[in-house]
Amino acid sequence: MNIRVANADELNSIAARLHDARFAPPDIVFDERAGIFSLKCWIFMHRSQWRECQILFESVIDCEIKVFEKVRYYELATIRFSKQTQNLELIAHYGIEVKLTVNGLNGTYSETGGSREVWP
Repeated sequence: MNIRVANADELNSIAARLHDARFAPPDIVFDERAGIFSLKCWIFMHRSQWRECQILFESVIDCEIKVFEKVRYYELATIRFSKQTQNLELIAHYGIEVKLTVNGLNGTYSETGGSREVWP
C-alpha cells in the first residue's frame, strides 16, 4: 500500500499513523545527490507483532540530523511541515532531531510487508 503525501492533511494522517513508530539510526537514509530522504520504521500492531513501513520524501535540498542521546531505537512523535520555510521536521520523543529543507511537500508512505515479533 502506497499513500501519497503532498499536502498538510495527508501529512497529518501519516504522522498520526506513525506516532510511536520505532526506528534506529541505520534506518535513516539521505541520498543527497538524488535529493531523497527515507526512514524505515516499525509500527506495533498487536500481540508482539511489528509491521515495517517507510516514509520517503523527494525534492530534499538539505538534511540535518542531530543526535542528543544514543539509544537502541527512537520513537517518532510527529512530522511537521512549514510551507513558509519549506522545512519538514521529524520529531522524536527523545534523543534525535531530523530537519529537512525541501522544495515542496512530496512524499510517499508505504507498508513494505516486513514484520517481526521481537524488537531487537
